[in-house]
Amino acid sequence: MLVSKDPFGPLNGQIIATMKDSCFECFLGAQPRIVEGMYMCYVQTQQENYGKSFEVLNKKRARILEEELQESSNIFLIKAYLPVCESLDFYNQMQDNTSGRINSQLLFDTWKILEIDPFYIPQTIEELEEHGDKLNVPNFAKDLIEKIRKRKVNPPNYR
Repeated sequence: MLVSKDPFGPLNGQIIATMKDSCFECFLGAQPRIVEGMYMCYVQTQQENYGKSFEVLNKKRARILEEELQESSNIFLIKAYLPVCESLDFYNQMQDNTSGRINSQLLFDTWKILEIDPFYIPQTIEELEEHGDKLNVPNFAKDLIEKIRKRKVNPPNYR
């Protein structure tokens, strides 16, 4: 007869695995969302580079808060929220688009919750009819997670 050293048998492993699965299901049941850091972006540009500045800001998913023309000059001041994950290579793109005639500053300001469920899978009949078996609708939150994971594995060299 083989006597186990563990008096409780394989019960400990079963409890741990069950607890892990139940905690994971509780986490997903709470409908988790991605929280994204936001920079306050201050851009100072001349009138001829105004459109080019907006082009880069829109490409980087910036949300423009205000823009104003300085009195007695042709310099525009643009204030916007810029996601931290989009700020990589932001300065270089601004310099390239405006031929170096721009002054920008990034300051961490706040967090923003993305309302898109990154783990969305259609389950009801109506959702399956709307989206089909394969979910073809782009999920921005899931794409953001995948981009960050890829960047962590292969970090870019910006030097």
